[in-house]
Amino acid sequence: MARAYEQQEDPQMAGQYFAIFNQELDNLRARYDDMPAPQPIVLNSRGGFHGARTVLADRLRYSWE
Repeated sequence: MARAYEQQEDPQMAGQYFAIFNQELDNLRARYDDMPAPQPIVLNSRGGFHGARTVLADRLRYSWE
């Protein structure tokens, strides 16, 4: 929308839409920067089958888990 208003030579409206775009971009960046670092999940941590531990390497752990 900002570029459309720039083409119509309305710098005030272009500036407003560009500010909204930057704000939403910052919101997305904050959401994805706040994600937890990937960590392996340990299953059967109580010793289970002969004390074996199973680790899944490529699974992300989230704060609600």
